Amino acid sequence: MLAQHAVYVSRLSASDHCIAINFSQNTHKFRREVAEYEQSVTRKNARLIDKIVINLDARMDSEARDEAVRSFLISLTKGQSRARADFHLGDGHNPHVHIVYVDKSVHDGKKVQHLSDSPRDRAKRGLEPNGTDWLRKTWEKDCNAVLEAHGYEFRIDRRSRLERGLEPAKEHVEWRATESPEKPLAQEADDVPTSIEEEAMEREGEHLSHVHVKDALEYDLERQYLHHVQGQAEFHEQARLQAEADHERLSELAREHRKAAKTAEKLADLTAEQLKDYTRPSGKLKGIEIPWVGWKSKKRVRGEELTTEKAIYDQRMIVARTDADAAEYSAQVAEKRAREAMLSAEAHQRELEASVQSFGDKATLETADRVLQNSIETSLSKVSLQEIYADFEIGEITGDEAVRAFELLGEHAMVVAVRERMAIEEEMDPKGAYADGIEM
Repeated sequence: MLAQHAVYVSRLSASDHCIAINFSQNTHKFRREVAEYEQSVTRKNARLIDKIVINLDARMDSEARDEAVRSFLISLTKGQSRARADFHLGDGHNPHVHIVYVDKSVHDGKKVQHLSDSPRDRAKRGLEPNGTDWLRKTWEKDCNAVLEAHGYEFRIDRRSRLERGLEPAKEHVEWRATESPEKPLAQEADDVPTSIEEEAMEREGEHLSHVHVKDALEYDLERQYLHHVQGQAEFHEQARLQAEADHERLSELAREHRKAAKTAEKLADLTAEQLKDYTRPSGKLKGIEIPWVGWKSKKRVRGEELTTEKAIYDQRMIVARTDADAAEYSAQVAEKRAREAMLSAEAHQRELEASVQSFGDKATLETADRVLQNSIETSLSKVSLQEIYADFEIGEITGDEAVRAFELLGEHAMVVAVRERMAIEEEMDPKGAYADGIEM
């Protein structure tokens, strides 16, 4: 149940931002921490966490709200225990914050505020006997200090309206679909709740089938986004590995080209050295021509051979020099591509680190996936197939929502039934007649 509560208060569709002390600000890592803590507690009647809800005055700006909540968390934890506050601001009409608090020191595991102790035991320790009253007083003190520092004229009061000598608050009347869907009036300043209440996991009065379906679909959307994040993380991890492999391969190719260039240079130098055997220092060929009538001397024949061999060696030297230049150019290209591959690997590594920073590592994401899947199954286990279809028929949920709920349950026959019903409704005009004019 604690893991589900952590998912509920930190869900992306509701939590605008959070402040945490000794808990992770990373949503998925926070959920994993709560799940691991819940599993670590073995005593059956142990008080695992305190679930606190603070209604924020709508007149406070974001800076004052954050400072007040942060100050309260510091008073609550003393920097020793763990707490996380998720701000649910919505459209601004009912801003509030959900706090998950573990009353155990992260250093030695001992209680910090003793909120689970009896009034008598708290009194013996010199503490406010009623832990809830202490929470209210602490929030009142910390919040009012911030209001004064920020120049606000109003202050919050933990006392009820009756205790302050005011008229009782008007009874809340639930809006129903048969009433005029006018936008409710903004809450008067004196009616803004300022008390702190421990939140029950179940929302009393809202145990309706369509609520559970919408909860499941909300968890499903978050799970789909989580899968997107997992896919991106895997992509960057694979891309990084491929880029590193490309860098190593291209670096090796550059080394081979450089080696080939050196070999070609040596061949060119050797050819130039061999040419010295056939030429004089002046560059002329060795040998003497002695013209005789009708025949050539051996020296002249040898001279012609030297001329041919020199031409061959000249050509070999040119080819060797060209090969050396080509190999050097190829080495430079390979080195450039290797550097680009390394830059790509570094970029993908940064993206991967950013993903881990925002959403947690692979193990954290896998744990979050299991928690969300369990939350989906838990929500849908509270409704029957007939209730889901009935909610679709009366308009509590849309056809697409009903289809997705049945898909999550693996009820393909119900998916077909909803889609057929949707197709029939699409053929009808707004007045309730079929498109071909036949009356219903």
